[in-house]
Amino acid sequence: MNTTTTQADPAPAVHTHPEVRRAHQVLQRALDGCADERVREALTRAAAALRTDPTLVLEVDGQRTVDLIAELVRQLKPLGRQAVLARAHARLLAAPDLAEADRQRQIAQLGKVDLSAVDREEEVLERLRARALALAGRARADWRDPEHLRRLALQMLPPEQELEEIAWALRRSVSAAAALAPDAPEVRRLLTLAEQIHP
Repeated sequence: MNTTTTQADPAPAVHTHPEVRRAHQVLQRALDGCADERVREALTRAAAALRTDPTLVLEVDGQRTVDLIAELVRQLKPLGRQAVLARAHARLLAAPDLAEADRQRQIAQLGKVDLSAVDREEEVLERLRARALALAGRARADWRDPEHLRRLALQMLPPEQELEEIAWALRRSVSAAAALAPDAPEVRRLLTLAEQIHP
């Protein structure tokens, strides 16, 4: 008979953690609505990083990175439409065999054109690529390492002030019962619990 204690596999708890599920959903929604191959490449990189290391989004920095990626993708949709118009405008201006009247008519058909849209689109794309690369760079293949999981778990614990408030609220809620029956097991159990939460 094996008397050694085996630690449970943390993978199911990590994969089903609300932040991990939310991050996968955010990236999948962004991928589903995206036709631009440059954007899809960055999103695919970010999703692959999250599959490699789901603990990335158990830290605030990883959560913010995924949210920023989603926001950049959202910004790229209208920018992409504006950039298409700006490129069409530039092509019309550069077309040597187009009569000036035809050029002006076709430019007018484009409507209002933001000539800076191409540069702005490239800036946002570069930020998106950088965020996806940063996420991929932080992915750990050894995310199941007990010390890594312990560090994450400790970061998730409530701060000392919150524990103090919880213990105080528990003591306050039990105080009336404790005044009447201080030795009652239920009263002692809750007061002991408050003491364990914050002495």
